[in-house]
Amino acid sequence: MTFGSDEFFERLQSCISSDTPSDHDIYKELVDVIKKYKGYEIYKKVRNKAAVEDILQEVNLAVFKGLVDFLLDSRNNAPAQREAWLNSIVRNKIVDYLRRENDEVDTTDPEGKPAKEYVPKAVSLEKITTDEDGNEREISANSKGAEDTYFDSFASDYLVRRLQHLFGLNVALDRLLGYCYSKIIIPLESAKGFTQRNSGKATYAASRLNGRNMAEIVSSFKNDLNSSLNRVFPDKLFLPLENRLNDKKKNSDVRWRDTTFMMKRTAISDATNDIQKKVDAETVRIQNGK
Repeated sequence: MTFGSDEFFERLQSCISSDTPSDHDIYKELVDVIKKYKGYEIYKKVRNKAAVEDILQEVNLAVFKGLVDFLLDSRNNAPAQREAWLNSIVRNKIVDYLRRENDEVDTTDPEGKPAKEYVPKAVSLEKITTDEDGNEREISANSKGAEDTYFDSFASDYLVRRLQHLFGLNVALDRLLGYCYSKIIIPLESAKGFTQRNSGKATYAASRLNGRNMAEIVSSFKNDLNSSLNRVFPDKLFLPLENRLNDKKKNSDVRWRDTTFMMKRTAISDATNDIQKKVDAETVRIQNGK
């Protein structure tokens, strides 16, 4: 059960508005949920287990302080919108930590204007890593990954354009998400050492997604993409996916957000191949300047 899910939101609302002695239990569960879904995400940014605990405490405190207003303001929001509130707190606390660690971290955008969701460059976000012997060390500037060399502070316009095209494809939402994990998230995580799953991507995508609520997957995908690339993509980029959750499945009266992901490995593989042809066609179109 994720932080932004309707079930958890309703429990928070019910318990906090109640005067029963069991109220305090919800705070412990809230801490557990935040740690479960955000702990590893924070670790991938700072590569320091002790720092993760400190940042989580700051996140918890900020959540507790703003929880009442959040419950009032977010009662009509979708799960992904509620997740965005928590994500913004997590991002801010990570940036605060990195700023304390490195006084030279720039908190303005490339044009010098303040940016609410601006994050430090990749070398700052990956400042601390762990080698094969378990020793933490600082990454030098020449050890950036390929995507870190290509990107600056925000995701490039080119990548955003490609993702916009991908998210707008006229394909079933489950097929699209299967592609996104099989061809984007899993390879990125494998390349960065977050997982050893560097083969059988469709199989891993099936095991990772099957049985999960579609709205939860859309919310998780946004977090997974940001974490895998160490970038904060604009929320509007994901609106096509979030909006499609309200669409009804083909030949059905059931909305996508009310369904669970259920695709076999072979189905994900077939969908991935079909979608890849569309993606390749768009690549050729861009390269030809059309």
